[in-house]
Amino acid sequence: MLSRESTSTVAQLASEIRTLQSSEFDILSRVIQEVADPCDPITRLPLEISSEIFTHCVPHPNERRGTLSEPLLLLGVCTRWKDIALSIGKLWSNVHIHIPSQLSREYATFLEEWLARAGTNLLYLSFSGPSYPASEILRLVAGHADHLHELVVPSLVYLESGIFSPDSVVPLLEVLRVENSHHRPLEPMHFLESSRVTVILQSAPQLRRLDLKQKYIAGPPVTPPVLHECLTSLVLTDSMAFHLTSFSILESVALPSLMHLEVTSKSAHHIDALLSFLARSSPSLHSFVLDAEKDAWNLESLEGILGLLPHLHSLRLLGDPRIQDQFLRILGQDHSVLPELTAFSFVRPKIWTMAQWYPRLGRVLSARASTLRSFSLEFVNTDGQVQFCDPTEAMSVGSWRVLRELIEGGMQINIGCQAPSDKNSDQPSESGADAEHV
Repeated sequence: MLSRESTSTVAQLASEIRTLQSSEFDILSRVIQEVADPCDPITRLPLEISSEIFTHCVPHPNERRGTLSEPLLLLGVCTRWKDIALSIGKLWSNVHIHIPSQLSREYATFLEEWLARAGTNLLYLSFSGPSYPASEILRLVAGHADHLHELVVPSLVYLESGIFSPDSVVPLLEVLRVENSHHRPLEPMHFLESSRVTVILQSAPQLRRLDLKQKYIAGPPVTPPVLHECLTSLVLTDSMAFHLTSFSILESVALPSLMHLEVTSKSAHHIDALLSFLARSSPSLHSFVLDAEKDAWNLESLEGILGLLPHLHSLRLLGDPRIQDQFLRILGQDHSVLPELTAFSFVRPKIWTMAQWYPRLGRVLSARASTLRSFSLEFVNTDGQVQFCDPTEAMSVGSWRVLRELIEGGMQINIGCQAPSDKNSDQPSESGADAEHV
């Protein structure tokens, strides 16, 4: 048995050996680094150039959100690459983050360190995960609100946080989207008050795109309406019942810079709100997507809406086909309506007969051929899937000839059906060249 003195001596020797081994490892690492550095072209480049190369290793914000793994790969190559990567804030400023249902302290700390590396660069953040986020995530985003440029969240609850409040400002935010559109089973239904939207607009003076697609909006309109001078795109399609609709938002705002609008109309009240909004805002809308129920519209209201859109370039109509029929009637009879329209598209249920519709369509397209550049028609199932039909019963030889002449004149015409296959020489064949557009 070793004495106490002998045990102490052995422990001291073991400690010295570990120190020597550590020193040997450090020396070896330095030698390897000194030998490897001349072989690494990155080390011979100025930091400005190597930094520019590294930024191309992650996606550009206009392409897609980055992943957590992409910048981390650069950290694991060598010490030199790690130092370069940590010095480039742009590598850490564009990222999609999935939030687990059970957020650990370690993961929250990891995300906090990640965003801190972005420094003062503009932040492009998107989140997925639970509809009801952990408070740590909301605090984290709010802590970087000064640099937020784009924010995509999976639920409206994120918008109820301290990120947007009457006392807060998100000065650089230009894009705000609520991405997921479906209510998850076993989760309580959540509604966003119309007044909350106006708070968001007031908190984000540079906001250009607001997308609350298929979300649940509630509450009375805000008076007087809030003016926002920068918003150019607003998506407020709503699948809920009449009394919980996005139109209370339109009654609460004035948006003179708006260029793109998507709404769903389900009642006559919606038409009045839309007319009032367009008259109040006087926006130069370039594109308009309207999902309209038949009970909400009549010829007079449609004429009123179109009369307030003199600069419209693109129109997409969904919903009841009778509204599309009214639109074609107006467009064919009055050329002063929508004089700058270059593209329009219809989405119709397959069950509606088209026998009398194609000749009218051909006449309207021919009458607008000098300015119109494209038309598309889709047939959809109740589940939203595009259908294809046999147009032999619906499209006459004359209708086909008119559309063919327009295509040859440069107009793009896309119809959700196959070309007629009759052997008549006046009809096109089913070859790829003849059926390219229709």
